[in-house]
Amino acid sequence: MIPTEHEAAARLDALAPARRMSIAEIGTDTGWTAALLDHLLQGGHIVTAADTERLADVARQSLAHYPRVRVVCGPSADALGPPGSFDGLISHRAVARVPWEWVNRVRPGGRLCLPVLTGLGDASTLLALEVAQDGCSASGRFMPGPDQQTLWLREQRPGKRNRIDPQQNPRVSQAPSTTPLRLQPGMRVFAGLLQPGLHMELVRGTATLEGKAADRIRLHDHRASRALLFLNGDRAVNEWGPRDLGTDLLDAIAQWHAAGEPELQQLGLTITESEHTLWLGAPDGPSWPLPGLNTPTSRTTHHAT
Repeated sequence: MIPTEHEAAARLDALAPARRMSIAEIGTDTGWTAALLDHLLQGGHIVTAADTERLADVARQSLAHYPRVRVVCGPSADALGPPGSFDGLISHRAVARVPWEWVNRVRPGGRLCLPVLTGLGDASTLLALEVAQDGCSASGRFMPGPDQQTLWLREQRPGKRNRIDPQQNPRVSQAPSTTPLRLQPGMRVFAGLLQPGLHMELVRGTATLEGKAADRIRLHDHRASRALLFLNGDRAVNEWGPRDLGTDLLDAIAQWHAAGEPELQQLGLTITESEHTLWLGAPDGPSWPLPGLNTPTSRTTHHAT
């Protein structure tokens, strides 16, 4: 999915590129955003990373008349260059966790702008980070992103969803009725970051279940568990598989509720080489350490918050 002019403008505005800067770009596509960057930088240089070698070849042809733009294949550290190579980094690929090698490639005081996507949201949100002067961390706030979902970074793309026998009897529990289920953007980002393995689909009551119309949430983890959480009446939860996905979701929502139901722009993230920390208001405010990702290509062990 090639970024629209509106999407590109929003990310560039958050990045705030200036003359003669050096910029890394993730997600080259046809190369038009790299060409736009070259025009904005007026003498700077760009390294733009395509997803595949085929896309890299297409971009190289499109950018043949832009000598200050170098096209590479893949967003790896080796492809982008040595640490501290850039004044900024912009990504057109969504992530659930920001790769440290991206932060490490930006000089102290430099900025990163990238879309963040969780399994609880149907659209991406932007995260603008500034690298600390010691280069050991980066912090920044979330802001609304495009209405449509941005393409995942390949290394963090969820795996193929496993099917579960529909005849298997579920475990049935009653969700705490005091936990509000307000599906706001702030909640989706907060709960989605705390529970990165969850994927949610809201089903409105136009469809029926057992002869009755009922709003419900479908959850799965792309592995061996799924859940069905009813939003009407006593709010029953049906669980299949080894993990209690409904309980995990409601626990994360309860934490968001206890924090005062913060809106998206009140939330931020601090990243170090070993940790991602979600915070409210400011980096020294209330905070929540985030668990590691457990994706098909990730070597990070998943652990509970």
